[in-house]
Amino acid sequence: MYEAVTKKQITILNAFGLDVEYVRLKATEIGRLIADGASMMDVANEEGVRRKKTVASIDFEIVRTQDALVKAQVRYDAIARNLEEIMEKKREHQARAIMDAFIKSSNSYKEIMHFLNIDGR
Repeated sequence: MYEAVTKKQITILNAFGLDVEYVRLKATEIGRLIADGASMMDVANEEGVRRKKTVASIDFEIVRTQDALVKAQVRYDAIARNLEEIMEKKREHQARAIMDAFIKSSNSYKEIMHFLNIDGR
């Protein structure tokens, strides 16, 4: 018995990684199993269940993975900017602390620069 398959049905099959020939093959297998009194579970346990991937399903996986990568890059960029801002705040805090220590110290500019091993000209 041959049934016509519409374009819409083919689109639906493709969305699940299936094609018409695969469905016909499985339908024939199921028909034989019913005639023999067996079940699909018997076949699945013997052969293992395998699903045929199509180019469309692989393309969908590629697009989904690319989207995840873009989202991860956006999160990474935001975290990197935040880290730079925090590090800049730390540098500013350290600079203020050094300046406060210099103002409170009795050492001269030249002595401090010598201590830091920097030519203080």
